[in-house]
Amino acid sequence: MVEFRQPLGNDTLKGFVDWDLYGTNGRNTPNVRSFWGQYKNFLAGQTWSAFRDPDAFPDTLDFHGAPGMMGLRTPQFDIRSR
Repeated sequence: MVEFRQPLGNDTLKGFVDWDLYGTNGRNTPNVRSFWGQYKNFLAGQTWSAFRDPDAFPDTLDFHGAPGMMGLRTPQFDIRSR
């Protein structure tokens, strides 16, 4: 996980990247989980959907969860007011 903030004039460029090393076929390759960037009032990226109930998930030791469970990563675009 990496977060950065870079001053640009009177504003700040912010960014975030989250990854894991759980690849396919037994390979430890980087897998981007979520990322976003923000400059002034504009935010863009991709992150996990907020429309799910974590209390409804069954308890399991599997990294990806129970078979048939879905985890959606959705694009996000936002213009924020100051």
